[in-house]
Amino acid sequence: AVVPGIRACTSLSGPFEMRDVVQNGPALTREAFRRKSGAVDDADAMSRAAQLTLRDHAREITCPLLVLSGGCDRIAPPSHQARLAEEGRAEEFLFFEDGNHGCTNLLDHHRPFVADWLARKLAVEPRRPAGESPSYYA
Repeated sequence: AVVPGIRACTSLSGPFEMRDVVQNGPALTREAFRRKSGAVDDADAMSRAAQLTLRDHAREITCPLLVLSGGCDRIAPPSHQARLAEEGRAEEFLFFEDGNHGCTNLLDHHRPFVADWLARKLAVEPRRPAGESPSYYA
């Protein structure tokens, strides 16, 4: 989000410090990270995870930022998104108390909001179904 040309950014259940997620998350998350990162053992995985952090970077975000979090996220705790919202100076922080990781159990609650938010930030006209007049969206 500090790259020139980026006009808006959203974060949905993203970790602020991957090391915390790998160290304290479910065993399946730890094992998946170890394998997918190419780590040779747990210590190597933790070393690799420590490199994946928004520390010293979140404050550099200059574009509009929307952060979403679920209170029942067992992978990336809400504290991670709250920290990103604070340090990244998010325009909006949506917290869904009953939301799981990615708030996949509440898709109809957040997807339309995110789409509309991005459309406003990017000044995109809404798509109209074929044959519909502009008054349909008025």
